[in-house]
Amino acid sequence: MHTKLKKAYSLIEVLVVVSVIGVLASVAYLFLGNVQQSARDQKLASDIKTLNRAVAAYVSSGGSLDDAKDTADVIGKLRNFAASGEADRMPGLSSSLIDPRLNFRAQSSGGTTGAKWNPGSQRFEVSTDPEGEFLEFFIDDNLAEVTGQEEDRESAMKYSSDSTWIWDYEDKVAAAPAGPTTVATVADPFTTTPAGGPAASAGPSTPSTPMTTNVLSPPSFSVSGGTHPIDDFPMSVSLADTNTPGLSQIKYQIDYGAWIDYTVPIAVTPGQIVSAQAISIDAGWLDSAKATQIYLSDSAQLAPPVILTSASNFGFFFNRTINVTLQNPNDPSYSELQFRIDGGAWTPYNGSFTLDRATYGGGVTIEAMAIASAGPYESYYQDSSTTAKLLGGVNVELTGTATGMFHDPTGLATMVTNLTGAAIAESSYFEWGDDTPIPGDPRPAKKSNLEFNGTGFSDLEEGTPFLIGDMDYFNGSIWADSGADTVNLGVDLNLNIGGLMLTPRFDFGLNLINTVNLETPGDPWPDADYVVIDNPTSSTQLFINDSIYEFSISFGETTPQGFALFDQFHVLEWKSANVKIYGSFTEVTP
Repeated sequence: MHTKLKKAYSLIEVLVVVSVIGVLASVAYLFLGNVQQSARDQKLASDIKTLNRAVAAYVSSGGSLDDAKDTADVIGKLRNFAASGEADRMPGLSSSLIDPRLNFRAQSSGGTTGAKWNPGSQRFEVSTDPEGEFLEFFIDDNLAEVTGQEEDRESAMKYSSDSTWIWDYEDKVAAAPAGPTTVATVADPFTTTPAGGPAASAGPSTPSTPMTTNVLSPPSFSVSGGTHPIDDFPMSVSLADTNTPGLSQIKYQIDYGAWIDYTVPIAVTPGQIVSAQAISIDAGWLDSAKATQIYLSDSAQLAPPVILTSASNFGFFFNRTINVTLQNPNDPSYSELQFRIDGGAWTPYNGSFTLDRATYGGGVTIEAMAIASAGPYESYYQDSSTTAKLLGGVNVELTGTATGMFHDPTGLATMVTNLTGAAIAESSYFEWGDDTPIPGDPRPAKKSNLEFNGTGFSDLEEGTPFLIGDMDYFNGSIWADSGADTVNLGVDLNLNIGGLMLTPRFDFGLNLINTVNLETPGDPWPDADYVVIDNPTSSTQLFINDSIYEFSISFGETTPQGFALFDQFHVLEWKSANVKIYGSFTEVTP
């Protein structure tokens, strides 16, 4: 009695069905407002891989996609199921390979990549051409009642319909054809042995030795599949032959593609599937089972860049320009840097750049961030946090002291001064005039004089005058034609500019103005004599770091018996007054 075998699913087949159909049932989800592009691209890549597995399972189970021209044709085929008369005899998958609600539509305007069907390779691929197929997949509940069509599928092997054994078998004797027998085979991308095993020898069709039962062990992987940190990719995976040397060679495939001879470690990228098999090169051994590992990764945030500058603030005498360099702590193969100045537009970083105090003399803020660059890992990385650095405004790295020396007075030949002749060439004290008593004047005669008192200074700022000392002025009563008309004031600075020691002298001409005394009751100021700075800017210039600086002086606050303008200092007759003297540096040109 012949018993017809009913087809039962093996555990492996059930797992394949659950993996393919279950994953496909979740390929789509409702897109909400501002879903990040990286998540959209990751989902698209996952959908494409899952659909390609369903396509491979469909073809290996006897289906044909030769006449499928676009995505609609392929989805329709995957919904179909094997004819009822043949389904029980098929060892592969005979039912629909996708959730019937699976649908597709044109990619939304926010996307930059889509999916398309390639009839030549019979695979779904990533597309960046919105003019062609540019699709995304989703679950459409309106298709819940849609079912596929029954179709005939050609399987390379079927369960028995007549025999009590697993496969149909007839014991027949036929005449052997002349020459070797050629048997056509159908490749199965999931289970068949890759090309490259030992070739069948030519000769009689009856084997001369018994069939071998020795089976090779599959290769071992240096890194197991699963979820790994994205920084581990590209991951170097080595394959090891666990069999006795000389029995086999290793072949591998990526994402169920073509089989490749294994020679060097494989560079694996996130999401790839690596399969490997030991192929017999000894007639006494059978090929091993296929071993497969899937390598996945979670997303990660890039590390923020480091901002390096040649100085922390702009200087007046130093650091006219500041050089800025960004360091990327991430692998530049999948990341790049951007920066912006004072909240401006983000700019790609292509190398060190320079900031000038002429533009940023008041200080400037530099911001930088790392972003994922285009490539296989772009969707796995999130932009880094922002690094910021403030460069301070201009200050003068200068400290020092000042002294003042009067020298080279001028006047009539009858001029009388303490600097007349070669005995005393210069002094911080200068007096002039003949103080012989004036007949009939009850007031004693007394010479006029100036005295400079220097001081120290530090923490200078650009454009801000700094105190270099003060000057006492006594307005005396002297004989006519005995006074001085001018005198030079030499200001000697002992400067420490960031460790650079300089001792420049800056000369200024002072005009000594003696007014005609009107002795107007109640208004003494018209009779006040005064000092005028002939040119507040010295003709001597200072050269530092390829820049030229000028030095200027001006009068400041006075005591009550005097008053000062910018370049004038007035003192009442027979009175003494004190005035502050300020200096300042100005850059002429770089």
